[in-house]
Amino acid sequence: MARYEGPLNNYDRAIDNVTDELDTQAAMRDLHWPEGLTRQLAEAIVSNLDYAFDIRWRPRWVKPGEPHHWSETGEDPDDTLYFTECLACGQIFESGSEASAQTAYQAHRAEEHAG
Repeated sequence: MARYEGPLNNYDRAIDNVTDELDTQAAMRDLHWPEGLTRQLAEAIVSNLDYAFDIRWRPRWVKPGEPHHWSETGEDPDDTLYFTECLACGQIFESGSEASAQTAYQAHRAEEHAG
């Protein structure tokens, strides 16, 4: 089963990014928060920001016309999944190999976004 079904929305992306940052900051400061607290804090922060600001996800590190790539590793490094996201339409390609995810994206781009 795919990790991501369809395009990711800005709200969920923001929650994931804030959760990651809170986890990083907590680890650097040797904080021992209860499990799930960073996610709850992230949801509260993003909810407040979303109420007052127009939150848009724009990966400034990705060159125009290029896809967004990332990987996620489970507890076992052999469980690493690779993702390639088409920024034109939000389609996400997932694979156990980076090359395969990129190949799927290239085929998608040639078929769906040619021209």
